[in-house]
Amino acid sequence: RLTNANLSFDPSLICRKLFDMPLSLFASQSYVDKHGLPKGIHDLAGHKVLVFGGALASHPANHWLMSRVEETQIVQTCRDVRNIYTNVKMGMGLGIIPSEFKNNNPDLFQCCELPIELGSSAWLIANPVAYQRPEVKAFMQFFAPRYAALYRKQRGGEVAPEPK
Repeated sequence: RLTNANLSFDPSLICRKLFDMPLSLFASQSYVDKHGLPKGIHDLAGHKVLVFGGALASHPANHWLMSRVEETQIVQTCRDVRNIYTNVKMGMGLGIIPSEFKNNNPDLFQCCELPIELGSSAWLIANPVAYQRPEVKAFMQFFAPRYAALYRKQRGGEVAPEPK
């Protein structure tokens, strides 16, 4: 997530936003069988949760989740999304994972989607000097809309027409 707070921002960079990646709170089939599925964010009392540690501890989604649970509900601190995903799949607790994971994981249950501003975004970024090179400019103009359309298609969204 590019913000002035966590990155020294260079306003001269050429930036093209590719897509937003919403996040959701998920549980596994084994967790749901033992503890039930929360009906939403206001139903987290008594549920076990996995949170981020390390570099992701300050992620806004992590703060959002931690502000809605008691410290005693936190069963594990994970260093990255892959670690959260693995532990959710093992039934250790509820965890924040990209919403798109529901598409290829029938044993994951989505408790709720987090507010869109807590998700992440993918950007294509070029240095202005590099962007003056014809091949860099052509690549960015070709790649960005196609990659964004592919991502939307994989998520099940509408695909914008291919640029001419």
